Amino acid sequence: MSSLAELRDKVKVYLADLPQSTADRVDEFLRQAHLGIQNVHNWRVMETEFYVVVGAYGEIPPNHKIAEVESVKQVRAVPLLERPDGTFEELKWLASNSEMARISGVTGTGKPEYFLLDHPGTGSTGTIYGVPDPDGLSGWPDGGYRLRFPFWSYLPFPSTDDGTDWFFDQAETFLLFDALGSACIFNYDEAHAAVWLQRAQAELASLVKIDKRSRSHRSSCLKFRTDVYGDSGSGAWRL
Repeated sequence: MSSLAELRDKVKVYLADLPQSTADRVDEFLRQAHLGIQNVHNWRVMETEFYVVVGAYGEIPPNHKIAEVESVKQVRAVPLLERPDGTFEELKWLASNSEMARISGVTGTGKPEYFLLDHPGTGSTGTIYGVPDPDGLSGWPDGGYRLRFPFWSYLPFPSTDDGTDWFFDQAETFLLFDALGSACIFNYDEAHAAVWLQRAQAELASLVKIDKRSRSHRSSCLKFRTDVYGDSGSGAWRL
């Protein structure tokens, strides 16, 4: 596993004959590679679940706002309602603001069942809205509804020289090659850039295969669905 400083030094070794202005931008090139690898594939390490209690002690969220979620990429599965008896109910994502406006206009209070993720852009903070507003009758002692929202979320780029993460460990070679490709592009060296970027893509393809294989051999605690905006049914199930 390399730290930011260690990988930066490895990149600079290959850039020794290039202008200092290129070496000064190594962190920028690595940051682009770190974001890019997360854009092209939903990695297992990016799987997160946001847990929140809404409507406890009669509190009603203002403007149907359930919570804010940092660094979110996209939804991973349907929302889940956790019941007091330990079972879970699948809820529904809405696909647009117009759907949310239509449903919120005809619902009062009750069990929150429909949710919208308002997501402004890559790696930004997303806002979860939900309707109906909670009625405080969840069956839990505080009346609040226990909600779980599965996402893929971005890992932040290391903020210190000794910082590192899963990508600096498992995808170090890709980050190195991709950063070198970006450095060559910065210097208008398209021939060498093509070589480095081709190597980066080959490394990426290998990493994606490994990640998919690791995911297929595990038993998930979540009931994964690809039709996250579809009809989720009303069946209850246990973890």
